[in-house]
Amino acid sequence: MPDTLKLCVIGGSNSLMRNGYTPPLVANLERRTGKKVDFRNLSVGGTFCHFGLWQVVTKGQHIDADVIIVEYALNDAELARFGIHQQWTKAYEGMIARLRRDNPTAQILTPLLFSRSNTGRTQISGISSGVALINMRYGVSTIDVTQELLAKAPLNYWDPAKEWHRDQSHYHKFLQVMIGEMVADRILKGEGYGLARDYAPIMPGHFINAQSAVMANKFDMMLPADTKFRDFSNSLFSERAAIIGEGAEISFNVQGSVVAVMVVSTREDGVVCAQFGAHKSYFSLRRRALDDEKYPFLLNLVIPDQYFGKQICASLDVEERFSLRLVADAEAEQVGYDNIQHRGTARLPDQGSHELAVIDLLFDGVISPVTDNVAMPDGIQMEAVEA
Repeated sequence: MPDTLKLCVIGGSNSLMRNGYTPPLVANLERRTGKKVDFRNLSVGGTFCHFGLWQVVTKGQHIDADVIIVEYALNDAELARFGIHQQWTKAYEGMIARLRRDNPTAQILTPLLFSRSNTGRTQISGISSGVALINMRYGVSTIDVTQELLAKAPLNYWDPAKEWHRDQSHYHKFLQVMIGEMVADRILKGEGYGLARDYAPIMPGHFINAQSAVMANKFDMMLPADTKFRDFSNSLFSERAAIIGEGAEISFNVQGSVVAVMVVSTREDGVVCAQFGAHKSYFSLRRRALDDEKYPFLLNLVIPDQYFGKQICASLDVEERFSLRLVADAEAEQVGYDNIQHRGTARLPDQGSHELAVIDLLFDGVISPVTDNVAMPDGIQMEAVEA
């Protein structure tokens, strides 16, 4: 038998943190199996399953993994209030189906985590129910963390909404150890294997075949000709981003679906105007976490439908022009800051000069250039930023 267990984790910050559940999980597996764990952690805090799908499409760390952990239910629950369940389902099912197609022999498991506020409410939602149903269809083991924790003590011993979380989104350290043990138990029981069969889709047209614009050599065509690029790197990731200045935009024609745009969030983030055909929306990407000086930048994503408030980017029936444009403070003031949307983890930007750092676009279908906005190779310049 091989003396190494290859473990790939894709998820949010509970999967990433040094005091999250993955260090106890790795230690537990190594102690109980006698094998060295080859640990590949692709988790990024504050992202949704769309980012996980992009990681699957572009990084390939799951291809030869023995075990794959997927942990997005806690973060994805934020999308429930935006009314884009169809788009979310296509992304989540596309990610799970892609994992199964790329690595049919792997164990795939999902610890079902909840935020502090959702732990204190009903835990039946379109997102959590969707995770459970899609996982069941594809043979993914879903670990009901709430029930497992409740079962470790007498009835009414816990007050989960008050006692389980250190903040809105993260479990206390002693519970992370328990969660790691739960996941290890399920792995060693042999849960999460798929079946040798074709899987009928729950949502026809899901994003299993989503593409990266960078990998498809379609990214530069959507950029202004004088676009500069910058490298962002730290101990966790290294990404190259196109730097879009005020008044500039990325744009392209799409016949299919704009799944998500991957970006680097910085303190220079401003207000962005997204336009899909006749639909227009303004939003801010400025992450609140960047108020802490220890974070010079963070990975982030834009799901256009989240800000349009409707499923307009998830259609395969029409060809439309899509654009993201960084607006100046004067235009933002004219629009009215009350009309500028942002996530709960974001805020309105600071006054001053702004930029938008775009890494990649995840799309399904066909994209083509807007003829008056084609990037020329000679216009590419490089900078480097490290943390």
